[in-house]
Amino acid sequence: QNFDWRALEHIHELGTLIQDDRVAQADGLIFDIGWRAAADTTFVPPATSARTSARETRSEDSSPTIAIGLAPGDTARVRLSASPPSMLPDAMDPDRARLVELIDGADHELVAQMLSYSVRSRGEVDSTLDRALRRAAARGVQVRLLVSDWQADSEERIRTVQSLAATSGIEVRLSVVAEHSGGYIPFARVEHCKFLVADSREVWIGTSNWGPDYFASTRNVGVTIEHSTLAGMVRRTFEKSWTAPLVRSVEPDSTYARRIHGEEPPDGHPLYHD
Repeated sequence: QNFDWRALEHIHELGTLIQDDRVAQADGLIFDIGWRAAADTTFVPPATSARTSARETRSEDSSPTIAIGLAPGDTARVRLSASPPSMLPDAMDPDRARLVELIDGADHELVAQMLSYSVRSRGEVDSTLDRALRRAAARGVQVRLLVSDWQADSEERIRTVQSLAATSGIEVRLSVVAEHSGGYIPFARVEHCKFLVADSREVWIGTSNWGPDYFASTRNVGVTIEHSTLAGMVRRTFEKSWTAPLVRSVEPDSTYARRIHGEEPPDGHPLYHD
């Protein structure tokens, strides 16, 4: 999430706190690459250029699994992932590859939530996740996808989720968060969580919307946790948003109006003042 008052009070976010030196050190490697690149635009992480093109499909050099004991006999298995592939330390999964692995490994259910979903964004085109979700549905996995109503900013993005919703075994809904009773808040009152739960057994929590540019050219970080209790907690969070009063089902032949969420409020709506 962003570190501002809107993210903390008026945007639905989801995160995880992991107190483990090994996880912190791995995250630190990701930060160090970004820090160096910010100071030197010619910087390329060691050995990255030779393997960038293969990072999305290779199974070797994947992120190590970190076992974290929560209580006697209770262990969570954690793996980090990040993007873009060109800016990753050695032995780090690209986010999109990690998501595809989870989707392809699901047996009966996938639930996912994010701000926006697309196969084309900012000049990048990629249908890897879209095809993975359709594969899952084809083998009998129940797939549910929840995106924010900001999805309607783009007719192409709406058509993309309508195409998914027309697929047997896939259901898509738009989340609508009501305007604050105290007035209009720019760029707020929205679902901003990014997560995937597979079979109530594993959960990926990240910072990437599911669009090609997020995985190919934007710095994002994700964490996969294999632990049924924690995965179940996130799934229950999904269910609350999925069944919220204002949520709308995505239908192949329906139309969806763009919701104003920029700096200027809709006509007749006062701005919120703290």
